[in-house]
Amino acid sequence: DEEEVTASKYRRMLKMRVPPEAVRHKMASENVDEKIINAVLSGTTKNEDDAGLSNEEEIIAAKYRRMLKMAVPLEAVKHKMAQDQVEMRIISAVTNEATPDKKAGNTSTKMPALDAPTLSAEEEKTATTYRNMLKVCIPKEAVRHKMKQDGISLKIVEAVLGKENSPALQSSNETAKSTNSKTMKLHWTVSTLAPELLKQSIFAKTEQKKRKLFTINPEESDIKKLEELFQKKTTAKSSAAKAGKSENDKIGSEMAKLLDITRANNIAISLNAFSNFSFRSLAETINDLDPDDKIDSEKVQFIPNLLPTAKEIMAIKKFTGEDDKLITAELFFRQLIPIKRIEDKVKVMQTMASFEEHVEEARSGFQCLQEVCGQVMNSEKLISILEMVLNIGNFMNQGTLDGGVEAFKFESLPKLSQTKSADGKTTVLDYIVETFIEKGERETLFIASDFPRIQESSRTLIGDLMSEMALNRSNF
Repeated sequence: DEEEVTASKYRRMLKMRVPPEAVRHKMASENVDEKIINAVLSGTTKNEDDAGLSNEEEIIAAKYRRMLKMAVPLEAVKHKMAQDQVEMRIISAVTNEATPDKKAGNTSTKMPALDAPTLSAEEEKTATTYRNMLKVCIPKEAVRHKMKQDGISLKIVEAVLGKENSPALQSSNETAKSTNSKTMKLHWTVSTLAPELLKQSIFAKTEQKKRKLFTINPEESDIKKLEELFQKKTTAKSSAAKAGKSENDKIGSEMAKLLDITRANNIAISLNAFSNFSFRSLAETINDLDPDDKIDSEKVQFIPNLLPTAKEIMAIKKFTGEDDKLITAELFFRQLIPIKRIEDKVKVMQTMASFEEHVEEARSGFQCLQEVCGQVMNSEKLISILEMVLNIGNFMNQGTLDGGVEAFKFESLPKLSQTKSADGKTTVLDYIVETFIEKGERETLFIASDFPRIQESSRTLIGDLMSEMALNRSNF
Protein backbone atom coordinates (compact mmCIF):
# COMPACT_ATOMS: atom_id res chain seq x y z
CA ASP A 1 0.00 0.00 0.00
CA GLU A 2 2.83 2.42 0.85
CA GLU A 3 4.45 1.73 -2.54
CA GLU A 4 1.13 2.33 -4.30
CA VAL A 5 0.75 5.69 -2.50
CA THR A 6 4.22 6.68 -3.63
CA ALA A 7 3.56 5.53 -7.20
CA SER A 8 0.25 7.39 -7.44
CA LYS A 9 2.06 10.72 -6.97
CA TYR A 10 4.16 10.15 -10.10
CA ARG A 11 1.27 8.64 -12.10
CA ARG A 12 -0.57 11.94 -11.58
CA MET A 13 2.47 13.72 -13.09
CA LEU A 14 2.18 11.50 -16.17
CA LYS A 15 -1.55 12.27 -16.45
CA MET A 16 -0.63 15.99 -16.40
CA ARG A 17 1.49 15.35 -19.54
CA VAL A 18 4.84 15.62 -17.73
CA PRO A 19 7.34 13.78 -19.99
CA PRO A 20 8.18 10.26 -18.75
CA GLU A 21 11.90 11.03 -18.68
CA ALA A 22 11.26 14.05 -16.45
CA VAL A 23 9.20 11.83 -14.13
CA ARG A 24 11.98 9.21 -14.12
CA HIS A 25 14.55 11.90 -13.25
CA LYS A 26 12.30 13.20 -10.45
CA MET A 27 11.90 9.72 -8.96
CA ALA A 28 15.62 9.02 -9.20
CA SER A 29 16.45 12.33 -7.47
CA GLU A 30 14.07 11.42 -4.64
CA ASN A 31 15.65 7.94 -4.30
CA VAL A 32 12.44 6.07 -5.23
CA ASP A 33 12.83 2.29 -5.38
CA GLU A 34 13.57 0.88 -8.86
CA LYS A 35 10.55 -1.43 -8.52
CA ILE A 36 8.21 1.58 -8.16
CA ILE A 37 9.91 3.41 -11.06
CA ASN A 38 9.35 0.45 -13.38
CA ALA A 39 5.75 0.09 -12.22
CA VAL A 40 4.98 3.78 -12.87
CA LEU A 41 6.67 4.03 -16.24
CA SER A 42 5.74 0.62 -17.65
CA GLY A 43 3.50 1.07 -20.64
CA THR A 44 4.10 4.83 -21.00
CA THR A 45 6.25 4.40 -24.09
CA LYS A 46 5.03 1.04 -25.31
CA ASN A 47 2.54 2.16 -27.93
CA GLU A 48 2.92 5.93 -27.65
CA ASP A 49 4.27 6.42 -31.14
CA ASP A 50 1.38 4.53 -32.74
CA ALA A 51 -1.34 6.29 -30.72
CA GLY A 52 -3.18 9.19 -32.31
CA LEU A 53 -2.81 12.76 -31.14
CA SER A 54 -5.47 14.62 -29.20
CA ASN A 55 -6.99 17.84 -30.57
CA GLU A 56 -4.66 19.98 -28.45
CA GLU A 57 -1.64 17.96 -29.60
CA GLU A 58 -2.74 18.27 -33.23
CA ILE A 59 -2.79 22.07 -32.90
CA ILE A 60 0.79 22.02 -31.57
CA ALA A 61 1.95 19.58 -34.26
CA ALA A 62 0.40 21.70 -37.05
CA LYS A 63 2.92 24.47 -36.37
CA TYR A 64 5.89 22.19 -37.05
CA ARG A 65 4.21 20.47 -40.02
CA ARG A 66 3.99 23.93 -41.65
CA MET A 67 7.72 24.37 -41.08
CA LEU A 68 8.34 21.11 -42.95
CA LYS A 69 6.08 22.25 -45.82
CA MET A 70 8.21 25.42 -46.06
CA ALA A 71 11.26 23.17 -46.73
CA VAL A 72 12.80 23.68 -43.29
CA PRO A 73 15.19 20.69 -42.75
CA LEU A 74 13.80 17.92 -40.58
CA GLU A 75 16.74 18.11 -38.17
CA ALA A 76 16.12 21.84 -37.69
CA VAL A 77 12.43 21.15 -36.95
CA LYS A 78 13.39 18.43 -34.47
CA HIS A 79 15.78 20.81 -32.77
CA LYS A 80 13.07 23.49 -32.58
CA MET A 81 10.56 21.07 -31.06
CA ALA A 82 13.09 19.92 -28.47
CA GLN A 83 13.90 23.56 -27.70
CA ASP A 84 10.18 24.32 -27.25
CA GLN A 85 9.89 21.29 -24.91
CA VAL A 86 7.29 19.61 -27.11
CA GLU A 87 6.14 16.20 -25.88
CA MET A 88 7.77 13.11 -27.33
CA ARG A 89 4.43 11.87 -28.73
CA ILE A 90 4.08 15.00 -30.90
CA ILE A 91 7.75 14.88 -31.99
CA SER A 92 7.35 11.23 -33.03
CA ALA A 93 4.13 11.93 -34.93
CA VAL A 94 5.61 14.87 -36.88
CA THR A 95 8.83 12.95 -37.58
CA ASN A 96 7.00 9.82 -38.75
CA GLU A 97 4.95 11.86 -41.19
CA ALA A 98 8.12 13.41 -42.63
CA THR A 99 9.81 9.99 -42.94
CA PRO A 100 7.00 7.48 -43.59
CA ASP A 101 9.47 4.75 -44.55
CA LYS A 102 10.59 4.27 -40.95
CA LYS A 103 9.19 4.64 -37.47
CA ALA A 104 10.88 7.33 -35.44
CA GLY A 105 12.79 5.82 -32.55
CA ASN A 106 12.69 2.21 -33.84
CA THR A 107 15.58 1.88 -36.27
CA SER A 108 17.88 4.49 -34.83
CA THR A 109 17.37 4.13 -31.11
CA LYS A 110 15.98 0.74 -30.13
CA MET A 111 17.77 -1.33 -32.82
CA PRO A 112 20.91 0.60 -33.76
CA ALA A 113 22.52 -2.27 -35.62
CA LEU A 114 21.86 -5.91 -36.43
CA ASP A 115 25.28 -6.89 -35.07
CA ALA A 116 24.93 -4.78 -31.90
CA PRO A 117 26.50 -6.53 -28.89
CA THR A 118 24.34 -8.08 -26.20
CA LEU A 119 24.33 -6.08 -22.98
CA SER A 120 24.01 -7.22 -19.39
CA ALA A 121 21.26 -5.80 -17.15
CA GLU A 122 23.64 -3.21 -15.65
CA GLU A 123 25.00 -2.22 -19.07
CA GLU A 124 21.45 -1.97 -20.41
CA LYS A 125 20.61 0.42 -17.59
CA THR A 126 23.54 2.65 -18.58
CA ALA A 127 22.60 2.47 -22.27
CA THR A 128 19.02 3.54 -21.53
CA THR A 129 20.20 7.01 -20.51
CA TYR A 130 21.76 7.63 -23.92
CA ARG A 131 18.90 5.99 -25.86
CA ASN A 132 16.60 8.49 -24.17
CA MET A 133 18.84 11.30 -25.45
CA LEU A 134 18.28 9.97 -28.97
CA LYS A 135 14.53 9.87 -28.37
CA VAL A 136 14.47 13.61 -27.71
CA CYS A 137 16.24 14.20 -31.04
CA ILE A 138 19.72 14.92 -29.73
CA PRO A 139 22.10 14.29 -32.70
CA LYS A 140 23.89 10.95 -32.72
CA GLU A 141 27.33 12.58 -32.88
CA ALA A 142 26.52 14.66 -29.82
CA VAL A 143 25.42 11.52 -27.96
CA ARG A 144 28.58 9.69 -29.09
CA HIS A 145 30.71 12.60 -27.84
CA LYS A 146 28.87 12.59 -24.48
CA MET A 147 29.38 8.84 -24.06
CA LYS A 148 33.11 9.12 -24.79
CA GLN A 149 33.31 12.05 -22.36
CA ASP A 150 31.61 9.95 -19.65
CA GLY A 151 34.04 7.07 -20.24
CA ILE A 152 31.38 4.64 -21.47
CA SER A 153 32.77 1.36 -22.81
CA LEU A 154 32.93 0.82 -26.58
CA LYS A 155 30.55 -2.13 -26.24
CA ILE A 156 27.75 0.09 -24.88
CA VAL A 157 28.51 2.85 -27.40
CA GLU A 158 28.15 0.41 -30.31
CA ALA A 159 24.99 -1.06 -28.78
CA VAL A 160 23.36 2.40 -28.63
CA LEU A 161 24.77 4.02 -31.79
CA GLY A 162 26.17 1.23 -33.89
CA LYS A 163 29.78 0.93 -35.09
CA GLU A 164 31.55 4.09 -36.23
CA ASN A 165 32.45 3.43 -39.88
CA SER A 166 32.62 6.85 -41.52
CA PRO A 167 34.60 6.94 -44.80
CA ALA A 168 34.84 10.70 -44.46
CA LEU A 169 36.33 10.30 -41.00
CA GLN A 170 38.85 7.73 -42.20
CA SER A 171 39.89 9.89 -45.12
CA SER A 172 40.28 12.92 -42.85
CA ASN A 173 42.47 10.90 -40.50
CA GLU A 174 44.61 9.73 -43.39
CA THR A 175 44.91 13.32 -44.62
CA ALA A 176 45.93 14.49 -41.17
CA LYS A 177 48.69 11.87 -41.05
CA SER A 178 50.24 13.00 -44.33
CA THR A 179 51.63 16.50 -43.78
CA ASN A 180 52.96 18.89 -46.39
CA SER A 181 56.66 19.45 -45.76
CA LYS A 182 57.32 21.74 -48.74
CA THR A 183 55.15 24.76 -47.95
CA MET A 184 54.74 26.87 -44.85
CA LYS A 185 51.70 26.21 -42.64
CA LEU A 186 48.41 28.09 -43.14
CA HIS A 187 47.19 29.07 -39.68
CA TRP A 188 43.39 28.86 -39.54
CA THR A 189 40.74 27.73 -37.08
CA VAL A 190 39.27 24.34 -37.99
CA SER A 191 35.48 23.92 -37.84
CA THR A 192 34.14 21.62 -35.14
CA LEU A 193 30.52 21.58 -36.31
CA ALA A 194 28.54 18.39 -35.83
CA PRO A 195 27.78 16.56 -39.11
CA GLU A 196 24.11 17.61 -38.98
CA LEU A 197 25.02 21.30 -38.66
CA LEU A 198 27.80 21.00 -41.23
CA LYS A 199 25.24 19.80 -43.77
CA GLN A 200 23.30 23.03 -43.23
CA SER A 201 26.38 25.27 -43.64
CA ILE A 202 27.85 26.78 -46.80
CA PHE A 203 30.54 24.09 -46.85
CA ALA A 204 27.89 21.51 -47.76
CA LYS A 205 27.55 23.38 -51.05
CA THR A 206 31.29 23.12 -51.70
CA GLU A 207 31.00 19.34 -51.43
CA GLN A 208 28.16 19.37 -53.99
CA LYS A 209 30.28 21.43 -56.38
CA LYS A 210 33.16 19.01 -56.03
CA ARG A 211 30.90 16.24 -57.34
CA LYS A 212 29.87 18.32 -60.35
CA LEU A 213 33.13 20.14 -61.22
CA PHE A 214 36.25 18.06 -61.59
CA THR A 215 38.37 21.21 -62.12
CA ILE A 216 37.67 22.45 -58.59
CA ASN A 217 40.95 20.98 -57.30
CA PRO A 218 44.25 22.67 -58.23
CA GLU A 219 46.09 21.24 -61.22
CA GLU A 220 49.69 20.09 -61.03
CA SER A 221 51.00 23.40 -62.39
CA ASP A 222 48.97 25.30 -59.80
CA ILE A 223 50.39 23.17 -57.00
CA LYS A 224 53.94 23.80 -58.17
CA LYS A 225 53.30 27.53 -58.25
CA LEU A 226 51.83 27.35 -54.73
CA GLU A 227 54.90 25.50 -53.46
CA GLU A 228 57.23 28.06 -55.07
CA LEU A 229 55.37 31.04 -53.59
CA PHE A 230 54.92 29.63 -50.09
CA GLN A 231 57.91 27.36 -49.68
CA LYS A 232 59.37 27.03 -46.21
CA LYS A 233 62.23 29.38 -45.44
CA THR A 234 65.50 27.57 -44.79
CA THR A 235 68.55 29.25 -43.32
CA ALA A 236 72.08 28.10 -42.77
CA LYS A 237 71.32 27.90 -39.08
CA SER A 238 68.27 25.70 -39.54
CA SER A 239 70.14 23.52 -42.04
CA ALA A 240 72.95 22.99 -39.59
CA ALA A 241 70.44 22.26 -36.84
CA LYS A 242 68.69 19.75 -39.09
CA ALA A 243 71.99 18.07 -39.94
CA GLY A 244 72.82 17.58 -36.30
CA LYS A 245 69.26 16.83 -35.20
CA SER A 246 69.60 13.09 -34.96
CA GLU A 247 72.80 13.41 -32.96
CA ASN A 248 71.30 16.01 -30.60
CA ASP A 249 68.20 13.88 -30.12
CA LYS A 250 70.38 10.97 -29.21
CA ILE A 251 72.40 13.05 -26.75
CA GLY A 252 69.26 14.65 -25.29
CA SER A 253 67.67 11.27 -24.67
CA GLU A 254 70.76 10.15 -22.76
CA MET A 255 71.02 13.23 -20.49
CA ALA A 256 70.28 12.84 -16.77
CA LYS A 257 67.71 15.70 -16.65
CA LEU A 258 67.92 16.14 -12.88
CA LEU A 259 66.61 19.73 -12.80
CA ASP A 260 63.51 21.48 -14.05
CA ILE A 261 64.34 22.65 -17.59
CA THR A 262 63.21 26.26 -17.00
CA ARG A 263 65.23 26.53 -13.79
CA ALA A 264 68.26 24.99 -15.50
CA ASN A 265 68.05 27.44 -18.41
CA ASN A 266 67.80 30.45 -16.08
CA ILE A 267 70.88 29.34 -14.15
CA ALA A 268 72.83 28.73 -17.37
CA ILE A 269 71.98 32.27 -18.55
CA SER A 270 73.04 33.79 -15.20
CA LEU A 271 76.32 31.89 -15.28
CA ASN A 272 77.26 33.80 -18.44
CA ALA A 273 78.10 36.73 -16.13
CA PHE A 274 80.91 34.58 -14.68
CA SER A 275 82.40 33.55 -18.02
CA ASN A 276 85.93 34.35 -16.75
CA PHE A 277 85.57 31.58 -14.13
CA SER A 278 85.45 27.84 -14.52
CA PHE A 279 82.80 26.14 -12.40
CA ARG A 280 85.47 24.76 -10.07
CA SER A 281 87.29 28.10 -9.67
CA LEU A 282 83.99 29.94 -9.03
CA ALA A 283 83.04 27.39 -6.37
CA GLU A 284 86.50 27.70 -4.75
CA THR A 285 86.22 31.51 -4.76
CA ILE A 286 82.86 31.33 -2.99
CA ASN A 287 84.23 28.82 -0.47
CA ASP A 288 87.18 31.18 0.32
CA LEU A 289 84.83 34.23 0.61
CA ASP A 290 86.55 35.88 -2.37
CA PRO A 291 89.46 37.47 -0.43
CA ASP A 292 90.95 39.01 -3.58
CA ASP A 293 87.69 40.61 -4.76
CA LYS A 294 87.68 38.66 -8.01
CA ILE A 295 83.87 38.89 -8.27
CA ASP A 296 82.38 42.34 -8.88
CA SER A 297 80.14 43.61 -6.07
CA GLU A 298 77.16 43.84 -8.46
CA LYS A 299 77.53 40.18 -9.47
CA VAL A 300 77.82 39.06 -5.86
CA GLN A 301 74.27 40.27 -5.20
CA PHE A 302 72.62 37.66 -7.45
CA ILE A 303 74.78 34.67 -6.47
CA PRO A 304 72.01 33.50 -4.04
CA ASN A 305 69.82 32.84 -7.07
CA LEU A 306 72.42 30.38 -8.36
CA LEU A 307 72.47 28.20 -5.23
CA PRO A 308 70.75 24.77 -5.34
CA THR A 309 67.71 23.99 -3.20
CA ALA A 310 67.60 21.03 -0.81
CA LYS A 311 65.61 19.01 -3.36
CA GLU A 312 68.10 19.81 -6.13
CA ILE A 313 71.05 18.90 -3.88
CA MET A 314 69.45 15.52 -3.18
CA ALA A 315 68.90 14.89 -6.91
CA ILE A 316 72.54 15.74 -7.73
CA LYS A 317 73.87 13.58 -4.90
CA LYS A 318 71.81 10.57 -6.03
CA PHE A 319 73.23 10.77 -9.56
CA THR A 320 76.25 8.50 -9.92
CA GLY A 321 76.82 8.84 -13.67
CA GLU A 322 79.49 10.75 -15.61
CA ASP A 323 79.66 14.51 -16.05
CA ASP A 324 78.93 14.25 -19.78
CA LYS A 325 75.36 13.27 -18.85
CA LEU A 326 74.81 16.57 -17.02
CA ILE A 327 73.80 19.96 -18.39
CA THR A 328 75.40 23.30 -17.42
CA ALA A 329 73.38 24.00 -14.26
CA GLU A 330 73.81 20.43 -13.00
CA LEU A 331 77.58 20.58 -13.53
CA PHE A 332 77.76 23.85 -11.58
CA PHE A 333 75.67 22.45 -8.72
CA ARG A 334 77.97 19.44 -8.53
CA GLN A 335 80.85 21.80 -7.76
CA LEU A 336 78.86 23.72 -5.10
CA ILE A 337 77.53 20.75 -3.11
CA PRO A 338 80.82 20.03 -1.20
CA ILE A 339 80.89 23.63 0.17
CA LYS A 340 79.69 23.74 3.79
CA ARG A 341 77.36 26.54 4.95
CA ILE A 342 77.36 27.98 1.44
CA GLU A 343 74.32 30.23 2.08
CA ASP A 344 76.07 31.88 5.06
CA LYS A 345 79.25 32.35 3.06
CA VAL A 346 77.40 34.00 0.19
CA LYS A 347 75.67 36.33 2.68
CA VAL A 348 79.07 37.29 4.11
CA MET A 349 80.31 38.01 0.58
CA GLN A 350 77.29 40.23 -0.05
CA THR A 351 77.97 42.10 3.19
CA MET A 352 81.64 42.61 2.35
CA ALA A 353 80.80 43.78 -1.16
CA SER A 354 78.14 46.30 -0.13
CA PHE A 355 79.49 47.55 3.21
CA GLU A 356 81.48 50.51 1.89
CA GLU A 357 78.61 51.55 -0.38
CA HIS A 358 76.08 51.52 2.49
CA VAL A 359 78.39 53.40 4.82
CA GLU A 360 79.15 56.04 2.20
CA GLU A 361 75.44 56.58 1.51
CA ALA A 362 74.72 57.06 5.23
CA ARG A 363 77.74 59.32 5.71
CA SER A 364 76.76 61.50 2.74
CA GLY A 365 73.19 61.83 4.05
CA PHE A 366 74.30 62.87 7.53
CA GLN A 367 76.80 65.36 6.13
CA CYS A 368 74.11 66.95 3.93
CA LEU A 369 71.68 67.30 6.83
CA GLN A 370 74.37 68.66 9.13
CA GLU A 371 75.42 71.26 6.57
CA VAL A 372 71.88 72.46 5.83
CA CYS A 373 70.97 72.56 9.54
CA GLY A 374 73.97 74.86 10.12
CA GLN A 375 72.88 77.08 7.24
CA VAL A 376 69.35 77.32 8.69
CA MET A 377 70.60 78.26 12.14
CA ASN A 378 72.96 80.97 10.77
CA SER A 379 70.69 82.52 8.09
CA GLU A 380 70.06 86.21 8.95
CA LYS A 381 67.31 86.40 6.29
CA LEU A 382 65.40 83.46 7.75
CA ILE A 383 65.70 84.89 11.26
CA SER A 384 64.25 88.23 10.08
CA ILE A 385 61.30 86.51 8.37
CA LEU A 386 60.55 84.28 11.39
CA GLU A 387 60.72 87.32 13.70
CA MET A 388 58.18 89.11 11.48
CA VAL A 389 55.86 86.07 11.52
CA LEU A 390 56.16 85.76 15.31
CA ASN A 391 55.28 89.44 15.87
CA ILE A 392 52.28 89.32 13.48
CA GLY A 393 51.02 86.10 15.03
CA ASN A 394 51.24 87.43 18.58
CA PHE A 395 49.41 90.57 17.53
CA MET A 396 46.61 88.64 15.83
CA ASN A 397 46.30 86.24 18.80
CA GLN A 398 46.53 88.94 21.48
CA GLY A 399 44.29 88.19 24.47
CA THR A 400 44.13 84.43 23.70
CA LEU A 401 46.10 81.43 24.92
CA ASP A 402 47.96 81.43 21.57
CA GLY A 403 49.13 85.03 21.98
CA GLY A 404 52.33 86.36 23.57
CA VAL A 405 54.36 83.24 22.68
CA GLU A 406 58.12 83.15 22.11
CA ALA A 407 58.20 80.49 19.35
CA PHE A 408 56.01 78.40 17.05
CA LYS A 409 56.40 75.13 15.14
CA PHE A 410 57.42 75.21 11.50
CA GLU A 411 54.40 73.08 10.64
CA SER A 412 52.34 76.26 11.26
CA LEU A 413 53.90 78.14 8.32
CA PRO A 414 51.36 76.85 5.72
CA LYS A 415 48.65 78.62 7.76
CA LEU A 416 50.09 81.95 6.53
CA SER A 417 48.69 81.28 3.05
CA GLN A 418 45.44 79.81 4.36
CA THR A 419 44.42 82.68 6.66
CA LYS A 420 42.66 85.31 4.51
CA SER A 421 41.53 88.90 5.08
CA ALA A 422 37.90 89.95 5.57
CA ASP A 423 37.43 90.55 1.83
CA GLY A 424 39.08 87.24 1.02
CA LYS A 425 41.60 88.83 -1.33
CA THR A 426 44.72 88.97 0.87
CA THR A 427 46.47 86.33 2.98
CA VAL A 428 48.83 86.80 5.92
CA LEU A 429 51.68 85.70 3.66
CA ASP A 430 50.76 88.40 1.16
CA TYR A 431 50.80 90.96 3.96
CA ILE A 432 54.28 89.86 5.17
CA VAL A 433 55.73 90.08 1.67
CA GLU A 434 54.23 93.53 1.08
CA THR A 435 55.58 94.73 4.45
CA PHE A 436 59.16 93.71 3.61
CA ILE A 437 58.91 95.38 0.20
CA GLU A 438 57.47 98.60 1.64
CA LYS A 439 60.36 98.77 4.15
CA GLY A 440 62.92 98.37 1.34
CA GLU A 441 63.99 94.89 2.46
CA ARG A 442 63.00 92.94 -0.64
CA GLU A 443 66.34 91.06 -0.62
CA THR A 444 65.42 89.47 2.68
CA LEU A 445 62.71 87.47 0.92
CA PHE A 446 65.24 85.71 -1.34
CA ILE A 447 66.42 83.15 1.21
CA ALA A 448 67.10 80.24 -1.21
CA SER A 449 70.67 81.46 -1.74
CA ASP A 450 71.36 80.77 1.96
CA PHE A 451 70.58 77.03 1.52
CA PRO A 452 72.28 75.73 -1.68
CA ARG A 453 71.65 72.04 -0.73
CA ILE A 454 68.10 72.50 0.49
CA GLN A 455 66.56 70.39 -2.34
CA GLU A 456 68.93 67.50 -1.69
CA SER A 457 68.35 67.62 2.06
CA SER A 458 64.56 67.69 1.61
CA ARG A 459 64.76 64.18 0.08
CA THR A 460 66.76 62.84 3.04
CA LEU A 461 64.85 61.89 6.18
CA ILE A 462 66.71 61.57 9.47
CA GLY A 463 64.48 58.61 10.37
CA ASP A 464 65.56 56.70 7.24
CA LEU A 465 69.23 57.37 8.00
CA MET A 466 68.84 56.09 11.56
CA SER A 467 67.10 52.92 10.29
CA GLU A 468 69.89 52.40 7.76
CA MET A 469 72.51 52.69 10.49
CA ALA A 470 70.65 50.23 12.71
CA LEU A 471 70.45 47.78 9.79
CA ASN A 472 74.14 48.17 9.07
CA ARG A 473 74.97 47.43 12.71
CA SER A 474 72.88 44.25 12.72
CA ASN A 475 74.16 42.99 9.35
CA PHE A 476 77.78 44.05 9.54
